[in-house]
This record gives sequence, structure tokens and C-alpha cells, in this order.
Amino acid sequence: MVFFLFFLGLLIGSFLNAVIFRLRAGESFARGRSYCPKCRKNLAWYELVPILSFFLQGARCRGCKQRIDWQYPLVELATGLGFLLIGLVAGSQGLWKVIEGCLFFLFLLVLFVYDLRYGLIPDQVVLPAIATAAVFFLTTHRSPLVIGYWLLGIMIGSGFFALQYYASRGRWVGDGDIRFGALMGAMLGWPGVLAGLFLSYIIGGAAASCLLLAGKKQFGQTLPMGTFLALGTFLAWLWGDQIFRWYWPL
Repeated sequence: MVFFLFFLGLLIGSFLNAVIFRLRAGESFARGRSYCPKCRKNLAWYELVPILSFFLQGARCRGCKQRIDWQYPLVELATGLGFLLIGLVAGSQGLWKVIEGCLFFLFLLVLFVYDLRYGLIPDQVVLPAIATAAVFFLTTHRSPLVIGYWLLGIMIGSGFFALQYYASRGRWVGDGDIRFGALMGAMLGWPGVLAGLFLSYIIGGAAASCLLLAGKKQFGQTLPMGTFLALGTFLAWLWGDQIFRWYWPL
């Protein structure tokens, strides 16, 4: 099954690139054929084969000959590898858990790329992702106590960023981070949201240190926090319980 998930991820990754581009352009990604964003030429099926088309065409559009962004094969490969990893880690928990993980990953990958490239966390992605997480949770849990812990996770995730936002008057984090915090809580619940926040800040701190040492960033410059939150949330979904059990005794 894991190899099927990998190839399925490659195909869906191609669609995700269209979602990211059209979301930025304000266009509907549900209708219309794929086209080159530079010359607007409609693309044939053989120009849309994940990863292969990029290299066979020399990373250039067959129509206008302009360069194709490396985002396209990287997103396709990342989606394939993400689905593969979900199958390996969550496959023993059943098909429903794998479907949940794959859908969560798709939302998180779009948020990862979008904030990295454009410095924004779009509500058009975050809000449907929260609703999707709620559907998965509420269809598999009935205990009031468990639901209470899940709601606690949402409150902690959103509250963590809301406190920073209002204390700094929006200088430390943006209001999109508040909604992303709610998404983390909806996907991870309590105490998984703590693992997600922990991982996000560890990864963000490491990235900031590397950029400072390389001279790519200076103190006081902002980083795309949504990118690190997306990665931390995905890792916590995969291994949050193990991370929390390891960290808590310390």
C-alpha cells in the first residue's frame, strides 16, 4: 500500500501546485485546464507527468521556453514522500487513519509553501482544514472527556498565539498564526498540540540560527512562522505521543 500512496502523492502534488498558484492569483482551482503561468499556454497531459515532465522538458515551458519554478517537482516529490511516510507510520491503525493523515498533510503542505513564498497564511486553506479536522475527530470520538481535551488543544493552540499577538500589538506574530494555532489544536488535540508547538519552535529556531550565520537574515527580521508550524504539526501528528512521553519525564 505504501508504494501506491507514494505514486498517488506524486499525482496529487501536481494538483497542489495548481492550488497554490491559483490561490495566489485569486482564481478557482476547481475549474479549467492547467496552463503555464507565464505564457498562459494550456498544458497537454504529457507536460503534467509528475517530476518526469519537469526534467524531460529541461525545466522549461515547451511554449514560451521560460524556466519552470523548482517548486513544482519539489512539491510533487514532497507529497509522494509525505504519503509514503504516513502509510509507514499510521498504516497499522487502519485506512481511516491513513486518509486522515493524507488530508491533513495536503492542507499543511499548501500552508508550508504559501507562507514560505508569500508570507501569508490564507484563511481559504486554514478554515477548511479546521473543519476537516473536526469532522475526523468527531466521527471517531464520543467521550465527553476526550472531546473536552480536544477543545482544550484548540484553545491552547490559538490562545498561545493570541496572547503574543495582543501583547505585541501584532509585532511578534500575525493574526493568521492565531488561526493556525487553532488548526494545530484541531489536528493534534491535547497534549499533542504541545508537541507541535515544541517542534515548530525548535525547527524555527534552528532555521533562524542557520540564516543568521549565513548572513541571509539579520536580527529583527521576520521568518514565515506558518512554514515551521506546518512542519511541526505534521511531525507531531506522526510521532507526537512518543515525543510527549519522552519530554514529559524530563
